[in-house]
Amino acid sequence: MIRVVIEDERGTVIGKGVDVSTNVIAHPDDLRFKCLRFVDPYGDTVFNRVQLVPLLETYVCLESSTRY
Repeated sequence: MIRVVIEDERGTVIGKGVDVSTNVIAHPDDLRFKCLRFVDPYGDTVFNRVQLVPLLETYVCLESSTRY
């Protein structure tokens, strides 16, 4: 599992963290995933506001496809 937290620009955690399966991490060479392919499963990965929308869209798509 990977722990996902949202932080403000000062590093203050906003809201609760969420645990996400490592199955949603894309291979770095998989160009279909705009942001998920850059997640480091062994360290911290930071996304900015501009990257947030495509990141969430990709995650929602992957999550819904793995439910069935």
